[in-house]
Amino acid sequence: MRRLLGNAGIARLPEKKGVRAMRHTARRLAAVFLAAAMFLLSGCSELSGLDAQTLMSPPRTTADREAVYRLLQQGSDDPISLVYPRNGDHRSAVISRDLNGDGAVEAVGFYLQPGATGIAMQILMKDGEGEWGSVGMFSSAASQVDRVFFGDLNGDGTEELIVGWGDPQTATAGASVYAVSDYAASELFAAPVPYSEMLLTDFDEDGISELFVLDIAVPASPGEEGEGTSALGSLYRFNSENPYVDSTVPLDISVARYSAVQFARLDARTRAAVIDGYRADGHMITQVVAMEPNGTTLISPLSNLTGDAVNPTDRVLPVSVTARDIDGDGFVEIPTAAQALSWVDPPTDSTGYILTWNAYRLRDGALTEKVRCVINSTENYIVRLPEDGLNYACANDTVTRTLRFYTFASRGGARNDRFSVQVFTEEDWEKKREALAENEIFLSAVAGRVYMMTVLDEEWQEDGALTEELSAGFSILNE
Repeated sequence: MRRLLGNAGIARLPEKKGVRAMRHTARRLAAVFLAAAMFLLSGCSELSGLDAQTLMSPPRTTADREAVYRLLQQGSDDPISLVYPRNGDHRSAVISRDLNGDGAVEAVGFYLQPGATGIAMQILMKDGEGEWGSVGMFSSAASQVDRVFFGDLNGDGTEELIVGWGDPQTATAGASVYAVSDYAASELFAAPVPYSEMLLTDFDEDGISELFVLDIAVPASPGEEGEGTSALGSLYRFNSENPYVDSTVPLDISVARYSAVQFARLDARTRAAVIDGYRADGHMITQVVAMEPNGTTLISPLSNLTGDAVNPTDRVLPVSVTARDIDGDGFVEIPTAAQALSWVDPPTDSTGYILTWNAYRLRDGALTEKVRCVINSTENYIVRLPEDGLNYACANDTVTRTLRFYTFASRGGARNDRFSVQVFTEEDWEKKREALAENEIFLSAVAGRVYMMTVLDEEWQEDGALTEELSAGFSILNE
């Protein structure tokens, strides 16, 4: 096994939602009740029943939950410790999912066995009499479950279970694939496949998922023979239950850690793996892996394969945000960043950069601007700039928590203050809201912060459509 993947990137930027309700933090539940009841969080099934209300107090134990927990405990007098996946969409220690296509759900449980090392996993299902039983027990020497996801890898109409096992101490991770047929579960890989990151893809759009495994370049350790490993993407397909590497593609050798991966549409005709990662110097870049038009060869046109090329998506740490569908059109946009051509010296934080979201055209590698914005990573928001072609820059007052946007024709020339965004505490906002001026607009309230926009330009104040555009262009960066 090789490098353990990094954390997921920033979530997709939300569309304008108007006034958001203030968040409340739920009380932590006692561990003993979580161990017996957190079974349904990843699907609807007979194990369902924990809603927001029951999570606020110890839930009643159902017969299904008791049976599943008893099977996981394997008759031990000591309570087991459930293990929760660290990343991905499925974070429950016991996940319910239909794995054999019979319309009923199976249960997948992860736990530490008393007196044993590593992590155990059991796949449980009901028999014809409605009794729960184990159809497969597997173990890993890993110290954590990195992630869990599901996909039909062999085209039989049922989903396989993909588990990423991780060990932070050794910075390694390995992927295993499991299938359920009738009343038996099997492991499809002879041994876990090392990965730095992985995702499900469907490059040929045949409706059957592939497992795309990414590795970073790892130089040989001092004293080791050989040249280390290359940055590589490997596409696994499955012939029935027999996995094989269908194709590989070289990746950017400068990436030290992947931060986010997704399989998404670049346009109406092109689907691709979009891969964000950090270089050793802290800069972030985006790679795109897609199938050539002939449908047999994977290409990665943005990747630096030799160390000599420059990736046009290279962006510095303050604006290291990941690719996403920024405008909600169904196609992923790729970010690029440039320091603002400021009227004076620009801020050195994220507000000193103009972030541009671009459509990427595979056939010629063209990046076409779609949205320009400024992010304030400290205050956790993003502002989309008007589509007017003006030269924008910002002045960030961290004392008053005010970001002022202005335009200018040339450095040192006339400066026109256009609008500002200010952040208040809830207490200060209660005082401010009683005397809002006509040009002051409430934007959002999230996690103890209240956001307000002030339209400073008198002509802009009279333009209702522009004011609405400015307000709609505000969103929370990471909810």
